[in-house]
Amino acid sequence: MYALYALLLNPNIVFLLFLLALVGIYIETSHPGLIFPGVIGAGALLLFLFGARSFAPNWAGLALMTLALVFLVLDVRLLTRGVLTVGAALSLVVGSLLFFNSSGSSQGMAVNAPLIYVAGVLVAGLGFYVVSMIVRTRRSPVISGPEGMIGALVIALTDLKPEGRVNYGGEDWAAILDPPIMTVSAGSELRIVSIEGLRLHVQLATHSLPPRNSLFIEGA
Repeated sequence: MYALYALLLNPNIVFLLFLLALVGIYIETSHPGLIFPGVIGAGALLLFLFGARSFAPNWAGLALMTLALVFLVLDVRLLTRGVLTVGAALSLVVGSLLFFNSSGSSQGMAVNAPLIYVAGVLVAGLGFYVVSMIVRTRRSPVISGPEGMIGALVIALTDLKPEGRVNYGGEDWAAILDPPIMTVSAGSELRIVSIEGLRLHVQLATHSLPPRNSLFIEGA
């Protein structure tokens, strides 16, 4: 216990605890349900608060450090294209310098300034990465229902001459072959080209033709 308390007297360790808390809570907020980052973040936050008692509180610095987390979370919610992420990095750097490196800190100890600057860059990078992933996901078209079935591969359960049965997603579907090939044997790999009610329109998935005696060209 004494060793832990001695570590918490080191401002660099206390700062890293706050950084860990910020990152953990931010990841949990942007990806709800992960649980583990939130637990780690909450634990690190408690240790930070315990260790911060060794410093003369600079409320402006602590407020700016907290504002960094608020900005990161808001950027995920509002998608300001990284504007708030930049604000979060600046708030973290300025707030940490005020909180740890002001003349009122105990024992005259201070956090290494390069460590604070590197942390600001890492937080900004993490924020930009998360926001870009969310933007990319929201821009991707959501394909569901019949539209999501177009182009999918199916296996012929019966001979199609041109109608028959195919297996799609483990289910038995009625299907009909579209020209030019109008007959295929069971076991052939087919591709869905359109859907008509509960019947699938399919064609051969490969460009190669089946054996000559297994196909019939419409009009031949």
